[in-house]
Amino acid sequence: MAAGLLIFLVSVAISQLMLTSIYREQEEGLVRLADVYLDGLAAAVYQPVADRDSERAERSLQRVMRFHQGIRELRILVRLGEGTIFADVRHLESDPGRDLGALPEAVVAALDAGEDGGFVVSDATGTGWVYRPLTGEAVAPAVIAQLDLRRLEEKRAALWVTLLSATLLLSAAAALAGYLMVAVMLGPVRTLIDRLEAAQRGRLAAVQERDLPPATTEFGRLLRAFNGMVEAIEERRHLAARLAERDKAAVLGRLAGTVAHEVRNPLGGMLNALDTVRKFGGRRETRERGLELIERGLLSIGDVVGRVLAVHRMPTNGRPLTPEDMDDLRLLIEGEARRRGVVLHWISALDSPLDVGSTEIRQIVLNLLLNACSSTPGGGTVRFGAVVEADGELRLEIADEGPGMPEDAARRLRGIEDSSRLAASGMGLSIVRELVVALNGTVEITGSGQRPGTCIVVRVPAREAADGHV
Repeated sequence: MAAGLLIFLVSVAISQLMLTSIYREQEEGLVRLADVYLDGLAAAVYQPVADRDSERAERSLQRVMRFHQGIRELRILVRLGEGTIFADVRHLESDPGRDLGALPEAVVAALDAGEDGGFVVSDATGTGWVYRPLTGEAVAPAVIAQLDLRRLEEKRAALWVTLLSATLLLSAAAALAGYLMVAVMLGPVRTLIDRLEAAQRGRLAAVQERDLPPATTEFGRLLRAFNGMVEAIEERRHLAARLAERDKAAVLGRLAGTVAHEVRNPLGGMLNALDTVRKFGGRRETRERGLELIERGLLSIGDVVGRVLAVHRMPTNGRPLTPEDMDDLRLLIEGEARRRGVVLHWISALDSPLDVGSTEIRQIVLNLLLNACSSTPGGGTVRFGAVVEADGELRLEIADEGPGMPEDAARRLRGIEDSSRLAASGMGLSIVRELVVALNGTVEITGSGQRPGTCIVVRVPAREAADGHV
């Protein structure tokens, strides 16, 4: 609509300029015609005026009126230099009741000023006054003619109406054509807007091939670029869906591996305890100790299952770590050490309950000791130490005499793990890392001094101190 309106206004403005130019040409043509007319008048009255014969001057002017049919003069005057009207003749066919008005003051002032001549339009009477001195003297007689401009004005008005009508009609047609042309040109833009609005409502779709302009046009390139963007978004969406499915499968696999790993370790110790009860069940002390171990193992498995179901969030009401928990761990790991032919060197300075998560500590120690036993060759020694430091922090140290911890295993224990590799292999170290972080603890990996192998130090603050630190 704006384009159509602009075309209409420009067309009207150009037409008005053309009309103004036509009017100016008409006025200049009228002035030139009046000059020629005055030449004839001057030649006709010059001698009678020079002889001061007013009657003969008027007869000459009447003859001029009869012969000059191209211009309709209403009145011809001869004015002497001192301002006296020497001759005054009216057209015989002029309307006797028409008021022709007096000689305009502008004409009088121009003649008194000695001007060479001019043309003055009187809008009140619809006439024009042309004048010229007969000689070049300072104060000379002048011939003055009053011309009828009504016919000219009527023709000009008819011409103005015709041109205005044609201008409005053509401008309206041009505006309509411009509107339709721009509307067609903006069709691809409307298509793009529709697609973008549909995308906001969640229905992203490319522009159909039949609706695409030629590829050489700006709109053609624009819509094809939009289609390329849609294809890229769809590809990323499918890729994200595949990655989400893969992550879901990886998480499920990791969860299954975690449950299998964390449940299998206590089960091994419980089976050893059950075997001990079967062999030495006649001793009450041995029987009760084995049953207590089985009970705590079952409780530990229950805690592990509960932690997994809580998406690895640590329980807030876990029981404190007790010396009995450390004894259970020693009993659980001794069977594995004997089976592998490894010497277990055990030192535990925990003589009273400590406010740290017992289930988590048991899982940490059990995983690290099992890994140490598996990496230490037969006849080697696995060392374990547990001590409560002055600030109430629990310090756990596990050392083996194996070939050293592989780099990928060390990365898992430090928490630097590729999320795309979520196999059950090495799952225990990742679990240890998660448990230590959940307890606000730290892990250090060093060598074992003069001996080959690896030394792992775990520091876990008491729950009250850890909460205050957070």
